Amino acid sequence: MPDYVRWSPDQAGVLLHEGARAFLVEEGLPRRSLLFQAAGPTGHPMEVRSGHVCVVLGAYDEGELFLLDIEQGRILFGAEGFNDASPVNASLELFAQCLAVTEGNFPYYSSGDGNAKFLAVAKRLEQVLSAIDPGTYRLRGSFWKTFVHDVSIGDFSIEDVDWWPPDSDR
Repeated sequence: MPDYVRWSPDQAGVLLHEGARAFLVEEGLPRRSLLFQAAGPTGHPMEVRSGHVCVVLGAYDEGELFLLDIEQGRILFGAEGFNDASPVNASLELFAQCLAVTEGNFPYYSSGDGNAKFLAVAKRLEQVLSAIDPGTYRLRGSFWKTFVHDVSIGDFSIEDVDWWPPDSDR
């Protein structure tokens, strides 16, 4: 069973979006998954992309952050130090569902499986991820659309994903 990071009511007090606040206090996000490593709740909002005020939820990779818009409850993705972010999901619930799908279907393929297998896996992931949050998936620069593209070109072979599963689970 995955370990979850939940925020205390005091830590979540900075969140103006009631649904996001309740989700982080009651449900939480996985401490670590295939594409996400949770950050500790800081309660320090920052401004990104056209005035969105966000808190850091966690990271994909060093310097690549998942952000929560404190007013709208949307999840964004951006590089640390840049005042720009891409759409990920319309809510924390949808983000958690997408994380579960990507992890639950891994390993996707071996590097030697070839383009036909890469494309088949990408098509299957696209069907599921786009059905979870169709409006956000269709947006320009969507994180999940970019992820599916990376899967389609073989970037997520078991040999290339050396960070998963974590050493403690091997």
